[in-house]
Amino acid sequence: MKAVCSALAFVLLVTGCEEGFQQENYDPTVPVAIACEGCSELVSQSTESCDRCGHATLASILAYKKEEVRKAKEAKVLKRESELALARSKIEEIKRRWDEVDSAYGQFIGQATDLKTLQSSITPFSGWVKYIGEDGRIGWLAHYRDDKRDGLLTSWFRNGRKEKEANWKSGLQDGLLTLWFETGPKKGEENWRKGERDGFATSWYENGRKQSASNWKAGKLLSVNVWEPNGKRCEVSFVREGNGVWVEYFNGGSENFRLIFKDGVKVEN
Repeated sequence: MKAVCSALAFVLLVTGCEEGFQQENYDPTVPVAIACEGCSELVSQSTESCDRCGHATLASILAYKKEEVRKAKEAKVLKRESELALARSKIEEIKRRWDEVDSAYGQFIGQATDLKTLQSSITPFSGWVKYIGEDGRIGWLAHYRDDKRDGLLTSWFRNGRKEKEANWKSGLQDGLLTLWFETGPKKGEENWRKGERDGFATSWYENGRKQSASNWKAGKLLSVNVWEPNGKRCEVSFVREGNGVWVEYFNGGSENFRLIFKDGVKVEN
Protein backbone atom coordinates (compact mmCIF):
# COMPACT_ATOMS: atom_id res chain seq x y z
CA MET A 1 0.00 0.00 0.00
CA LYS A 2 2.83 2.35 0.83
CA ALA A 3 4.50 1.63 -2.54
CA VAL A 4 1.26 2.42 -4.42
CA CYS A 5 0.94 5.78 -2.67
CA SER A 6 4.55 6.67 -3.50
CA ALA A 7 4.00 5.84 -7.18
CA LEU A 8 0.82 7.95 -7.33
CA ALA A 9 2.61 10.89 -5.73
CA PHE A 10 5.40 10.63 -8.34
CA VAL A 11 2.87 10.66 -11.24
CA LEU A 12 1.13 13.72 -9.81
CA LEU A 13 4.47 15.48 -9.38
CA VAL A 14 5.52 14.80 -12.99
CA THR A 15 2.12 15.88 -14.32
CA GLY A 16 2.31 19.10 -12.32
CA CYS A 17 5.76 19.88 -13.67
CA GLU A 18 4.61 19.36 -17.25
CA GLU A 19 1.59 21.63 -16.72
CA GLY A 20 3.87 24.24 -15.17
CA PHE A 21 6.17 24.00 -18.13
CA GLN A 22 3.25 24.40 -20.54
CA GLN A 23 1.86 27.47 -18.75
CA GLU A 24 5.29 29.08 -18.33
CA ASN A 25 6.38 28.64 -21.98
CA TYR A 26 3.05 29.17 -23.81
CA ASP A 27 3.27 32.10 -26.26
CA PRO A 28 -0.05 33.30 -27.85
CA THR A 29 1.87 34.92 -30.72
CA VAL A 30 3.20 31.52 -31.83
CA PRO A 31 1.06 28.81 -33.50
CA VAL A 32 0.19 25.79 -31.40
CA ALA A 33 2.32 23.60 -33.68
CA ILE A 34 5.57 24.84 -35.21
CA ALA A 35 8.43 23.29 -37.18
CA CYS A 36 11.20 21.87 -35.06
CA GLU A 37 14.43 23.80 -35.58
CA GLY A 38 16.38 20.52 -35.55
CA CYS A 39 14.41 18.24 -37.89
CA SER A 40 11.49 20.39 -39.27
CA GLU A 41 8.99 17.96 -37.74
CA LEU A 42 5.86 19.64 -36.36
CA VAL A 43 6.10 19.99 -32.63
CA SER A 44 3.61 21.39 -30.14
CA GLN A 45 4.84 24.37 -28.17
CA SER A 46 3.30 22.75 -25.09
CA THR A 47 5.98 20.04 -25.18
CA GLU A 48 9.45 20.36 -23.71
CA SER A 49 11.28 18.85 -26.68
CA CYS A 50 10.80 17.24 -30.06
CA ASP A 51 9.80 13.57 -29.87
CA ARG A 52 11.75 12.82 -33.03
CA CYS A 53 15.13 14.48 -32.48
CA GLY A 54 14.97 15.71 -28.90
CA HIS A 55 15.59 19.36 -29.86
CA ALA A 56 14.35 21.78 -27.21
CA THR A 57 10.92 23.24 -28.08
CA LEU A 58 11.83 26.59 -26.54
CA ALA A 59 14.73 26.90 -29.01
CA SER A 60 12.34 26.17 -31.89
CA ILE A 61 9.95 28.86 -30.60
CA LEU A 62 12.75 31.42 -30.46
CA ALA A 63 13.87 30.45 -33.98
CA TYR A 64 10.27 30.79 -35.25
CA LYS A 65 9.90 34.29 -33.74
CA LYS A 66 13.27 35.34 -35.14
CA GLU A 67 12.17 34.25 -38.62
CA GLU A 68 8.87 36.15 -38.30
CA VAL A 69 10.78 39.33 -37.39
CA ARG A 70 13.00 38.83 -40.44
CA LYS A 71 9.95 38.40 -42.69
CA ALA A 72 8.31 41.52 -41.25
CA LYS A 73 11.46 43.57 -41.89
CA GLU A 74 11.70 42.21 -45.42
CA ALA A 75 8.05 43.08 -46.12
CA LYS A 76 8.65 46.59 -44.78
CA VAL A 77 11.67 47.03 -47.05
CA LEU A 78 9.70 45.81 -50.08
CA LYS A 79 6.86 48.20 -49.26
CA ARG A 80 9.28 51.10 -48.93
CA GLU A 81 10.95 50.18 -52.24
CA SER A 82 7.52 50.14 -53.90
CA GLU A 83 6.72 53.59 -52.45
CA LEU A 84 10.08 54.94 -53.64
CA ALA A 85 9.52 53.53 -57.13
CA LEU A 86 6.13 55.27 -57.23
CA ALA A 87 7.71 58.49 -56.00
CA ARG A 88 10.47 58.29 -58.64
CA SER A 89 7.85 57.73 -61.33
CA LYS A 90 5.92 60.73 -60.06
CA ILE A 91 9.05 62.88 -60.05
CA GLU A 92 9.89 61.91 -63.64
CA GLU A 93 6.36 62.79 -64.75
CA ILE A 94 6.59 66.16 -63.01
CA LYS A 95 9.98 66.83 -64.63
CA ARG A 96 8.62 65.88 -68.04
CA ARG A 97 5.65 68.24 -67.72
CA TRP A 98 7.89 71.04 -66.44
CA ASP A 99 10.35 70.53 -69.29
CA GLU A 100 7.51 70.70 -71.83
CA VAL A 101 6.18 73.93 -70.38
CA ASP A 102 9.68 75.37 -69.96
CA SER A 103 10.64 74.69 -73.58
CA ALA A 104 7.38 76.14 -74.89
CA TYR A 105 6.85 79.17 -72.69
CA GLY A 106 9.70 79.90 -70.32
CA GLN A 107 9.94 79.43 -66.58
CA PHE A 108 7.27 77.36 -64.83
CA ILE A 109 6.85 78.24 -61.16
CA GLY A 110 4.32 76.98 -58.63
CA GLN A 111 3.12 79.59 -56.18
CA ALA A 112 3.78 78.56 -52.56
CA THR A 113 5.70 75.51 -53.81
CA ASP A 114 8.71 74.60 -55.92
CA LEU A 115 10.09 71.68 -57.88
CA LYS A 116 11.97 70.30 -54.88
CA THR A 117 8.74 70.17 -52.88
CA LEU A 118 6.93 68.45 -55.74
CA GLN A 119 9.73 65.92 -56.17
CA SER A 120 9.54 64.93 -52.52
CA SER A 121 5.77 64.50 -52.64
CA ILE A 122 3.99 61.34 -53.73
CA THR A 123 0.56 63.00 -53.66
CA PRO A 124 -0.77 64.88 -56.75
CA PHE A 125 -0.07 68.62 -56.89
CA SER A 126 -2.75 71.11 -55.87
CA GLY A 127 -2.26 74.87 -55.79
CA TRP A 128 -1.54 77.92 -57.92
CA VAL A 129 0.85 77.80 -60.87
CA LYS A 130 2.19 80.79 -62.80
CA TYR A 131 4.19 81.23 -66.00
CA ILE A 132 6.88 83.89 -65.96
CA GLY A 133 8.20 85.10 -69.30
CA GLU A 134 11.76 86.04 -70.20
CA ASP A 135 11.00 89.66 -69.33
CA GLY A 136 10.08 88.66 -65.77
CA ARG A 137 6.38 89.42 -66.18
CA ILE A 138 3.67 86.95 -65.23
CA GLY A 139 2.15 85.50 -68.41
CA TRP A 140 -0.59 83.46 -66.79
CA LEU A 141 -1.80 82.21 -63.44
CA ALA A 142 -3.86 79.04 -63.01
CA HIS A 143 -5.16 76.87 -60.20
CA TYR A 144 -4.58 73.11 -60.16
CA ARG A 145 -6.18 70.34 -58.14
CA ASP A 146 -4.70 66.82 -58.16
CA ASP A 147 -2.45 67.66 -61.14
CA LYS A 148 -5.40 68.99 -63.19
CA ARG A 149 -6.46 72.54 -63.94
CA ASP A 150 -9.37 73.32 -61.69
CA GLY A 151 -10.61 76.85 -61.11
CA LEU A 152 -9.69 80.18 -62.65
CA LEU A 153 -7.00 80.72 -65.29
CA THR A 154 -5.98 84.30 -66.08
CA SER A 155 -3.45 85.47 -68.69
CA TRP A 156 -1.99 88.89 -69.49
CA PHE A 157 -0.43 90.62 -72.49
CA ARG A 158 3.13 91.90 -72.25
CA ASN A 159 1.79 95.41 -71.71
CA GLY A 160 0.12 94.21 -68.50
CA ARG A 161 -3.45 94.28 -69.82
CA LYS A 162 -5.64 91.25 -69.23
CA GLU A 163 -5.81 88.85 -72.18
CA LYS A 164 -8.06 86.00 -71.01
CA GLU A 165 -10.07 84.61 -68.13
CA ALA A 166 -11.20 81.00 -68.28
CA ASN A 167 -12.75 78.56 -65.86
CA TRP A 168 -11.67 74.93 -65.59
CA LYS A 169 -13.03 71.88 -63.78
CA SER A 170 -11.13 68.60 -63.31
CA GLY A 171 -8.81 69.32 -66.24
CA LEU A 172 -11.53 70.46 -68.66
CA GLN A 173 -12.56 73.98 -69.61
CA ASP A 174 -15.94 74.56 -68.00
CA GLY A 175 -17.74 77.88 -67.57
CA LEU A 176 -17.37 81.37 -68.99
CA LEU A 177 -14.37 82.29 -71.18
CA THR A 178 -13.67 86.01 -71.63
CA LEU A 179 -11.16 87.46 -74.10
CA TRP A 180 -9.76 91.00 -74.53
CA PHE A 181 -7.82 92.88 -77.20
CA GLU A 182 -4.32 93.99 -76.28
CA THR A 183 -5.57 97.58 -76.43
CA GLY A 184 -8.17 96.88 -73.74
CA PRO A 185 -11.64 96.38 -75.35
CA LYS A 186 -13.46 93.09 -74.85
CA LYS A 187 -12.93 90.66 -77.73
CA GLY A 188 -15.28 87.80 -76.91
CA GLU A 189 -17.29 85.73 -74.45
CA GLU A 190 -17.91 82.00 -74.76
CA ASN A 191 -19.61 79.39 -72.62
CA TRP A 192 -17.89 76.03 -72.18
CA ARG A 193 -18.99 72.74 -70.64
CA LYS A 194 -16.78 69.70 -70.05
CA GLY A 195 -14.11 70.89 -72.48
CA GLU A 196 -16.45 71.93 -75.32
CA ARG A 197 -18.23 75.09 -76.38
CA ASP A 198 -21.77 74.84 -75.14
CA GLY A 199 -24.22 77.75 -75.15
CA PHE A 200 -24.05 81.30 -76.48
CA ALA A 201 -20.87 82.99 -77.67
CA THR A 202 -20.35 86.63 -78.65
CA SER A 203 -17.40 88.37 -80.28
CA TRP A 204 -16.65 92.07 -80.89
CA TYR A 205 -14.44 94.11 -83.15
CA GLU A 206 -11.77 96.26 -81.60
CA ASN A 207 -13.97 99.32 -82.26
CA GLY A 208 -16.56 97.86 -79.86
CA ARG A 209 -19.13 96.80 -82.48
CA LYS A 210 -20.51 93.28 -82.40
CA GLN A 211 -18.78 90.83 -84.73
CA SER A 212 -20.75 87.61 -84.23
CA ALA A 213 -23.33 85.90 -82.07
CA SER A 214 -23.34 82.12 -82.15
CA ASN A 215 -24.96 79.21 -80.37
CA TRP A 216 -23.19 75.92 -79.65
CA LYS A 217 -24.09 72.50 -78.29
CA ALA A 218 -21.48 70.00 -77.09
CA GLY A 219 -18.78 71.55 -79.28
CA LYS A 220 -20.93 71.80 -82.42
CA LEU A 221 -22.18 75.04 -83.99
CA LEU A 222 -25.96 75.38 -84.19
CA SER A 223 -26.36 78.90 -85.57
CA VAL A 224 -24.54 82.19 -86.07
CA ASN A 225 -25.22 85.81 -87.02
CA VAL A 226 -22.33 87.96 -88.30
CA TRP A 227 -21.81 91.71 -88.66
CA GLU A 228 -19.23 93.69 -90.63
CA PRO A 229 -16.97 96.18 -88.78
CA ASN A 230 -19.18 99.08 -89.91
CA GLY A 231 -22.14 97.51 -88.11
CA LYS A 232 -23.88 96.20 -91.24
CA ARG A 233 -25.33 92.69 -91.04
CA CYS A 234 -23.30 90.21 -93.13
CA GLU A 235 -25.53 88.91 -95.92
CA VAL A 236 -23.23 86.00 -96.78
CA SER A 237 -22.95 84.43 -93.32
CA PHE A 238 -25.80 82.08 -92.57
CA VAL A 239 -25.68 78.96 -90.38
CA ARG A 240 -28.82 77.18 -89.22
CA GLU A 241 -29.07 73.74 -87.57
CA GLY A 242 -25.29 73.42 -87.95
CA ASN A 243 -25.13 73.93 -91.72
CA GLY A 244 -23.95 77.01 -93.64
CA VAL A 245 -21.24 79.65 -94.09
CA TRP A 246 -19.48 81.83 -91.51
CA VAL A 247 -17.53 84.84 -92.81
CA GLU A 248 -15.08 86.77 -90.64
CA TYR A 249 -13.73 90.25 -91.41
CA PHE A 250 -10.61 92.21 -90.56
CA ASN A 251 -11.11 95.30 -88.42
CA GLY A 252 -10.59 97.35 -91.59
CA GLY A 253 -13.58 95.76 -93.28
CA SER A 254 -12.01 93.35 -95.78
CA GLU A 255 -12.88 89.65 -95.66
CA ASN A 256 -10.52 87.53 -93.60
CA PHE A 257 -11.80 84.00 -94.26
CA ARG A 258 -14.89 81.86 -94.71
CA LEU A 259 -15.78 78.75 -92.74
CA ILE A 260 -18.09 76.04 -94.08
CA PHE A 261 -20.03 74.04 -91.48
CA LYS A 262 -21.88 70.75 -91.88
CA ASP A 263 -23.83 69.23 -89.00
CA GLY A 264 -22.13 71.69 -86.67
CA VAL A 265 -18.58 70.74 -87.66
CA LYS A 266 -16.17 72.85 -89.73
CA VAL A 267 -15.48 71.03 -92.99
CA GLU A 268 -13.72 73.74 -95.04
CA ASN A 269 -11.75 76.92 -94.42
